[in-house]
Amino acid sequence: MAVSAKRDHRVGIVQSLVSVTQRGGVGVLTLERPPVNAINAALLDELDAAHSSIRANADIRVVVVQSKQRFFSPGVDINMINDFFEQPDGTESLLAFNRRIQHFYDKWANLSLPTIAALEGTATGGGLEFALACDLRVACDDIQIGLPEIKIGLLPGAGGTQRLTRVAGVATATRLILTGELVSGTEAERLGIVHKAVGHGEAEARAFTWADGLARLPSAPLAEIKRCLSLAPSDAGFAAEIEGAARVLATPDSQRMVNEFLAERRRRKEAKTAAQKP
Repeated sequence: MAVSAKRDHRVGIVQSLVSVTQRGGVGVLTLERPPVNAINAALLDELDAAHSSIRANADIRVVVVQSKQRFFSPGVDINMINDFFEQPDGTESLLAFNRRIQHFYDKWANLSLPTIAALEGTATGGGLEFALACDLRVACDDIQIGLPEIKIGLLPGAGGTQRLTRVAGVATATRLILTGELVSGTEAERLGIVHKAVGHGEAEARAFTWADGLARLPSAPLAEIKRCLSLAPSDAGFAAEIEGAARVLATPDSQRMVNEFLAERRRRKEAKTAAQKP
């Protein structure tokens, strides 16, 4: 299914900027705003609609975010920033838009479903911030990744200072954000920004391999794991583990899987004992 088309205020044509499709238990959110998926108000509207569509679909168990443009996304549309600065209240308008993006990325990060960003093309600024709001990231080794806002006198305003620090540590976040340096997918894996770097054009395939595996798992423990990880490291995280374990153990899927595991373990033990008898 495609999210309803929007009119792009800048180029004046009707197009679908985001699509949501389904492949088994895997939902696929595709960014489709030509030429590079620059983020504007229309794209953000459709991302909000896509989020609602995914949440309402009980058959979707994991989501892959991908792009059909040559970039994953370079972040906020520079033409829109220019429009803001030509307005008397331009600064306030830009800050309001940053708050909108940050709010959406928070909603996306708080989905109970596992999310995977497949980075086949450059992911910078707000594009990387979207990827950082996903649980897993796989990138082609030859793409560029970073938060270069400082180079135009700005700072990452959609959660980048916080999420990059969480995933890659203070030293790496400080280096990349203060200098605006871009790194390759290979270097991003080494720095802990992405979980896996793969060859050119292979990111989506790897993302779907992960997604297909996750889609076969029960949803309750996946949701509880996400909740616990969001609290780490903290005392609240330890308590959340116990609370989450109690909720998971009460679900039929988890009970079935544990019983199947224990039954198989007993079978193997009995077979081993029988084989050892003279």
